[in-house]
Amino acid sequence: MIFYSVHKDIVVNSKKTNKVICRFKDGKFETDDPILIEKLKERFRYKENLIADFNRLRKEAIKKGIKVHRKTKKADLIKALEGVI
Repeated sequence: MIFYSVHKDIVVNSKKTNKVICRFKDGKFETDDPILIEKLKERFRYKENLIADFNRLRKEAIKKGIKVHRKTKKADLIKALEGVI
């Protein structure tokens, strides 16, 4: 997920430990850590990384035995995985 800040280069510290948890560069920060995502969603604008999500869905579909082609759409993958699960 990509987070955006109004300020260009900022550092975000943890309130509990006072350690750096992320650094924004040119107003952007990208992460896949689910705990960090939940913390940052409260304070910063964000946009989900759709390409990473698509690749994750594609890998899951292959593991489940669903045939995946080059032109398979994300919506089709979600429907196929819901049918299997």
